[in-house]
Amino acid sequence: MAGSKSVRVLHVVLSLEQGGMENGVVNVANRLDPEAFDVQFCCLATRGEFADRLIRNGDCIDVLGKPPGKSLRTVWRLMNAIRRVKPDVVHTHNLATLIYAAPATWWGRSVPLLHGVHSEMPEEEQTAKRLALRRRFYGAAKSVQTVTIGLTRHLEALGLNNREIATVTNGVDTTVFRPDQHCTLRAELGIAESAFVVGMVARFGAYKRHEAALAAFDELAGEFPDFHLVFVGGSGPRKEAVEARRAASQFSDRVHLAGFRSLPAEVYPAFNVLAIPSIREGLSNAALEAMASGVPVLTNAACGAADAVTHGADGWIADLTDHKQFVAALRDALLAREQNAEFATRARAVVIERFSMKSMVAGYGDLYRRIADG
Repeated sequence: MAGSKSVRVLHVVLSLEQGGMENGVVNVANRLDPEAFDVQFCCLATRGEFADRLIRNGDCIDVLGKPPGKSLRTVWRLMNAIRRVKPDVVHTHNLATLIYAAPATWWGRSVPLLHGVHSEMPEEEQTAKRLALRRRFYGAAKSVQTVTIGLTRHLEALGLNNREIATVTNGVDTTVFRPDQHCTLRAELGIAESAFVVGMVARFGAYKRHEAALAAFDELAGEFPDFHLVFVGGSGPRKEAVEARRAASQFSDRVHLAGFRSLPAEVYPAFNVLAIPSIREGLSNAALEAMASGVPVLTNAACGAADAVTHGADGWIADLTDHKQFVAALRDALLAREQNAEFATRARAVVIERFSMKSMVAGYGDLYRRIADG
């Protein structure tokens, strides 16, 4: 169908609020050849801050205003949006959007569906009933797309390979994310240049586990008086709880809430280490951005960042769901500060070699053409 003409892609997301998946989708939309691809968005719930980052398609966003919970009206509205846009491919992201896009496209018969899976499923989602539900909805898609080989294997192990699975690995722009990027965050927060800073870049969701990071910090802050913890993120359902937990900390003056930052490349150089204690994650864009910026990553073993990080060479991998192991891994990072420069150099080299923005954009372009061509 697509041939040599422009392929019109409609992304269906809950919103373009701050998040790793949203960041990746916007990055690809901004870099696809505008003569070959017409990229548009449908936000089921709200618009979100990252919509402002779209450089070509900021006026091509439908917002359907879906209320919390199930909404049959949203299926109808999405169906009308699809008829109006006339896309060659509808690209859904995570199960909640597929549940609406499948009926809105008559189970993929009116428009081919590409379904994106961006993180592993927690154990509570792996019951026979829930897996059967996913398998049923995945059947509406022409292809299921993941962001890491590890995530593809995760789906295959759960029997969720009833449709072709295509892997397009996340990537970052290493000309933007680099160690010498302008950064004033330490000065803004009143943190000395000699301090050791561990950062998190994530919205305040339960599975991101900011409170677990705070608990580990509290245990080590007395032992390491120059240790600071910085949270970068502006929204999320656990924000108030994290703020309350921070206020209760004996070392609250060394825990900083830096808010949402529209230019994340100017944040990472303030960190000595980026922590990713999430329960589940795909290949975190924040991990790749930090590594490209010369910042080693401490990641939970369950996260996709383990596909990029080599323990003890350019970062650390541990079971961060266990408090004692989280504390031990943080202590290792604090004690290895003399090796930080070596870790930083290796981390950036890994991203340059294996996780480029150019290869990611090319991968999505090829996949969109194949789906559109049938």
